Amino acid sequence: MAHEFAKRNEILRDEWNKLNAAERAPFESAAKADKERYTAEVEQAKKDAAPKRPLSGYFRWFQENREALLNANPGIATKDLVKLAGAEWRKLSTDIQESFNIEARRDMDVWKQDYAKWKEAKNSI
Repeated sequence: MAHEFAKRNEILRDEWNKLNAAERAPFESAAKADKERYTAEVEQAKKDAAPKRPLSGYFRWFQENREALLNANPGIATKDLVKLAGAEWRKLSTDIQESFNIEARRDMDVWKQDYAKWKEAKNSI
Protein backbone atom coordinates (compact mmCIF):
# COMPACT_ATOMS: atom_id res chain seq x y z
CA MET A 1 0.00 0.00 0.00
CA ALA A 2 2.75 2.48 0.96
CA HIS A 3 4.62 1.57 -2.20
CA GLU A 4 1.54 2.35 -4.31
CA PHE A 5 1.14 5.70 -2.53
CA ALA A 6 4.78 6.62 -3.14
CA LYS A 7 4.55 5.59 -6.80
CA ARG A 8 1.36 7.61 -7.27
CA ASN A 9 3.00 10.67 -5.72
CA GLU A 10 6.00 10.27 -7.96
CA ILE A 11 3.76 10.20 -11.03
CA LEU A 12 1.79 13.23 -9.86
CA ARG A 13 5.01 15.13 -9.13
CA ASP A 14 6.34 14.38 -12.60
CA GLU A 15 3.07 15.49 -14.21
CA TRP A 16 3.07 18.71 -12.17
CA ASN A 17 6.66 19.46 -13.18
CA LYS A 18 5.71 19.08 -16.86
CA LEU A 19 3.14 21.90 -16.59
CA ASN A 20 4.16 25.39 -17.62
CA ALA A 21 3.40 28.50 -15.54
CA ALA A 22 0.14 29.25 -17.39
CA GLU A 23 -1.14 25.71 -16.80
CA ARG A 24 -0.20 25.87 -13.10
CA ALA A 25 -1.73 29.32 -12.54
CA PRO A 26 -5.35 28.25 -11.86
CA PHE A 27 -4.23 25.68 -9.31
CA GLU A 28 -1.84 28.09 -7.62
CA SER A 29 -4.44 30.86 -7.41
CA ALA A 30 -6.98 28.41 -5.95
CA ALA A 31 -4.40 27.28 -3.40
CA LYS A 32 -3.63 30.91 -2.51
CA ALA A 33 -7.34 31.68 -2.06
CA ASP A 34 -7.77 28.58 0.12
CA LYS A 35 -4.80 29.59 2.26
CA GLU A 36 -6.18 33.11 2.73
CA ARG A 37 -9.62 31.72 3.65
CA TYR A 38 -8.07 29.25 6.09
CA THR A 39 -5.93 31.96 7.71
CA ALA A 40 -8.99 34.20 8.13
CA GLU A 41 -10.99 31.32 9.64
CA VAL A 42 -8.20 30.52 12.10
CA GLU A 43 -7.92 34.17 13.15
CA GLN A 44 -11.69 34.38 13.62
CA ALA A 45 -11.69 31.19 15.67
CA LYS A 46 -8.98 32.66 17.91
CA LYS A 47 -11.05 35.82 18.39
CA ASP A 48 -14.16 33.78 19.19
CA ALA A 49 -12.36 31.49 21.64
CA ALA A 50 -12.91 31.81 25.37
CA PRO A 51 -10.32 33.87 27.23
CA LYS A 52 -7.44 31.75 28.47
CA ARG A 53 -7.51 31.03 32.18
CA PRO A 54 -4.57 32.60 34.05
CA LEU A 55 -1.80 30.68 35.79
CA SER A 56 -1.94 29.90 39.49
CA GLY A 57 0.71 31.28 41.85
CA TYR A 58 2.60 28.00 41.78
CA PHE A 59 2.67 27.83 37.99
CA ARG A 60 3.80 31.46 37.79
CA TRP A 61 6.69 30.62 40.10
CA PHE A 62 7.45 27.42 38.17
CA GLN A 63 7.46 29.31 34.87
CA GLU A 64 10.02 31.77 36.25
CA ASN A 65 12.20 29.09 37.84
CA ARG A 66 11.95 26.19 35.39
CA GLU A 67 15.13 27.04 33.54
CA ALA A 68 17.15 27.35 36.76
CA LEU A 69 15.83 24.00 37.98
CA LEU A 70 16.75 22.39 34.66
CA ASN A 71 20.24 23.90 34.74
CA ALA A 72 20.79 22.71 38.30
CA ASN A 73 19.59 19.20 37.37
CA PRO A 74 20.70 18.44 33.80
CA GLY A 75 19.00 15.50 32.15
CA ILE A 76 16.18 15.36 34.71
CA ALA A 77 12.98 13.73 33.50
CA THR A 78 9.89 15.93 33.32
CA LYS A 79 8.13 13.84 35.95
CA ASP A 80 11.04 14.30 38.35
CA LEU A 81 11.33 18.00 37.52
CA VAL A 82 7.70 18.53 38.51
CA LYS A 83 8.24 16.68 41.78
CA LEU A 84 11.36 18.74 42.49
CA ALA A 85 9.55 22.00 41.67
CA GLY A 86 6.70 21.08 44.02
CA ALA A 87 9.17 20.40 46.82
CA GLU A 88 10.98 23.70 46.15
CA TRP A 89 7.68 25.60 46.14
CA ARG A 90 6.73 24.13 49.51
CA LYS A 91 10.13 25.23 50.92
CA LEU A 92 9.51 28.88 49.97
CA SER A 93 8.43 31.31 52.66
CA THR A 94 4.75 32.15 52.74
CA ASP A 95 5.60 35.76 51.85
CA ILE A 96 7.21 34.71 48.58
CA GLN A 97 4.40 32.28 47.79
CA GLU A 98 1.84 34.97 48.59
CA SER A 99 3.49 37.44 46.18
CA PHE A 100 2.91 34.97 43.35
CA ASN A 101 -0.59 34.16 44.58
CA ILE A 102 -1.56 37.86 44.72
CA GLU A 103 -0.63 38.28 41.05
CA ALA A 104 -2.55 35.13 40.22
CA ARG A 105 -5.68 36.36 42.05
CA ARG A 106 -5.46 39.73 40.31
CA ASP A 107 -5.28 38.03 36.92
CA MET A 108 -8.09 35.69 37.90
CA ASP A 109 -10.36 38.65 38.70
CA VAL A 110 -9.66 40.15 35.28
CA TRP A 111 -10.21 36.78 33.63
CA LYS A 112 -13.58 36.32 35.36
CA GLN A 113 -14.75 39.65 33.96
CA ASP A 114 -13.45 38.86 30.48
CA TYR A 115 -14.99 35.39 30.60
CA ALA A 116 -18.38 36.78 31.67
CA LYS A 117 -18.28 39.26 28.75
CA TRP A 118 -17.28 36.49 26.34
CA LYS A 119 -20.02 34.17 27.58
CA GLU A 120 -22.64 36.91 27.33
CA ALA A 121 -21.56 37.73 23.78
CA LYS A 122 -21.56 34.06 22.83
CA ASN A 123 -25.05 33.50 24.24
CA SER A 124 -26.45 36.57 22.46
CA ILE A 125 -25.64 35.09 19.05
